[in-house]
Formats: sequence, structure tokens, C-alpha cells
Amino acid sequence: MADLRAERGSDLADSATAPPTGWLESALLVAQSEVLTALGRQGDAIRLLRHSPVPSDVASEGALQRALLTSSDAEPDMAHLLRLAGAPALLSTRIDRSLLLAEHFLEERDPAAAEQLLEQGLRLAADVGLRRPFREAGPRVKGLLRTRAAARRDLWLQTYWDAPPQDATPARIPAQRAAPSGEGNVVTLMVSPLISPLTSKEREVLGHLAELLTTDEIASVMFVSVNTIRTHVRSILRKLGVTRRNDAVRRAWDLDLLVRGDADHYRSAR
Repeated sequence: MADLRAERGSDLADSATAPPTGWLESALLVAQSEVLTALGRQGDAIRLLRHSPVPSDVASEGALQRALLTSSDAEPDMAHLLRLAGAPALLSTRIDRSLLLAEHFLEERDPAAAEQLLEQGLRLAADVGLRRPFREAGPRVKGLLRTRAAARRDLWLQTYWDAPPQDATPARIPAQRAAPSGEGNVVTLMVSPLISPLTSKEREVLGHLAELLTTDEIASVMFVSVNTIRTHVRSILRKLGVTRRNDAVRRAWDLDLLVRGDADHYRSAR
């Protein structure tokens, strides 16, 4: 919280730092308000958002309505958030908006509207496998998702309350020094219920790590920047609970995230 306040209130007299503007200013404001809401200080979050000079957008309006919705002495007003349906926003923010509105309509005993909004959020998230908004959704939306999971709908989601089905089809990704569209052998990966699920890109990077490719080589194969690969690797290490790449590959074998043929290839190369 102190870091967020410091970033938002950068010293104008300090030539080395400039006050945040635009999307960064809004992102810092939303982050600060969400921390306050998570700490049970909804009143402080509401005052922060309502009295801020930062122009309202989908993210800040969503943060405001979430604070109002979870407050014991304030009523949400979703009208503005509803009108922002076509406003530009990050994909995760648009999904958050749909789930927040769904939570509101479930509270208002309008399950049809809630179901429609949940479907909207699921459609937006399915293509990229974005699970975070559903883990952080309100209790009513989570209850609806559990019902859907019990009916074996939205299998891609496989949230922490619903283990993957036994007959799930493993994901298949390229694993050779060629363009992603090229022909060649593949590495078969499967998200394990024992860890936080990997994204499709992270799984692809993991396959290349098992091939002993360097960061530069993986970036070249995947046609992305070196910094992007480093970000994927850090996320893989965090999700697998390790600190080194070699340990990540070994952990992936233990969790059956890589086919055993890759293990033999890796050990012989070592």
C-alpha cells in the first residue's frame, strides 16, 4: 500500500521521477482501491475512487462497484458499468466486468441475466485460457460455476474446485527448432491439478526448456522477444514451485507434464 501511494504521489520536484499519467495512473489507483477492498476497508476504497481526479474507465468503475457490492453500508449502482459494455479495456478487465455484473444480478435474483453475463465472460476467457478472474469472482458466481463444472461444462476452466476429467485430451505443442507452423515432432503436455495451470504459451516454453534451448533460441523459435520468454520462464518457475530451469523440467516430468521420451533425451544430453 505504501508503494502504491508513493508511486501515485511522485515528487514533482524530483527530476528523476514523473507523476504517473494515463493508463498507469488509472492502474495504480485501481490497485490501491482493490487492496483496500481486500482488507475490508471498502469505505476507504469508495472515497478514493470517487474523489480521484483520474477519469473513470471500465477498470476503476468495476473496482468502485466491487467495493460497493461487498460493503455492508453502501449500495452498488451498476448502471454506469452496464453502459461501459463497448468501452475499450484490457481483456481481463472486460471479463472482470462481466463476472461482477453477474454477481450483482445473482444477488438481485435475476439468474437469467447472470447466466448471460457469465457466458460472456467465459467466451472472452476461453480463447486464452484466462482463469484468474474466475478464481477471484464473488461467492455467487463461484457457486454457479461449481454447478456448471458438475455438469462437465467449460472443461477448459478446470478451476481449483473441479479436478480435470480422467479422459481429458492432452494439449499438443510444437517442440522443434522451426516456425510454430512447421511440421515435426511434438511434446505432449497436460495441466496437472497439483499446480496452478500453465497457459498454452507457458507450456510451449516448457517444451523448449526440455529441449535445452537457450532463452534467445526459444525467442527465435516462438517469434517473440527475449523479455517475453523471460516473463514466461519466471511464471513457469513460480507455478511449479522451483527456482531453476533444470528443476522446472524435472518437476514437469514428475507431474507428467512432459512425455517420458523427453526425460531420456534430456538426461542423455546432460
